[in-house]
Amino acid sequence: MWDRFPDDTMDRLWWINQALNVHTVASDGPVQVAGLSGLPPQAVMQSNWVGSTNISYDVSKQQYTLNNGTLLGSHSYYVVLWLFESDSHCNGTGKRVFDVTINQQLFHRAVDIFKLASSLYKGIEINPNSSIPLGPYMDNIVINATQALSGSLYSPAIAAVEVLQLFHNHMNDTSPTSATDGQ
Repeated sequence: MWDRFPDDTMDRLWWINQALNVHTVASDGPVQVAGLSGLPPQAVMQSNWVGSTNISYDVSKQQYTLNNGTLLGSHSYYVVLWLFESDSHCNGTGKRVFDVTINQQLFHRAVDIFKLASSLYKGIEINPNSSIPLGPYMDNIVINATQALSGSLYSPAIAAVEVLQLFHNHMNDTSPTSATDGQ
């Protein structure tokens, strides 16, 4: 089910979905999102997926098909994870630490939401330094968040996953597109 939110300044479509082996924990207060650009709407940031030791989220080709065709395919994608700490027991660094892989490639190691946010109920984003290419035989983007083995007391928590398809900017392309261009 696709949904739009009136307070989303980027007018994105959000797919309300559930990751595997998780439960949803709602926030009991508003999440602070000041200073974040392109942040999700407040309604999206009001709950976390929390897994036992692992969160697995599969963005499949079949799930993301619109009227004009399939969104996933042989393209590059940019994945952003939106996080906030809502558990009052995780009120210090090192309590909820997890690693994130995408398609079995390390995305971020030792994500510590409280350390990055410096407080409870403060939204943060983590994103890669580069895009994630998908070849013609790859049908999914599989995101895994796994509890770190370094003494983390609490399992991973993710508020939202944003997947952006990257397009080549043809406006900067000065090469002719056919033999008759420029005649």
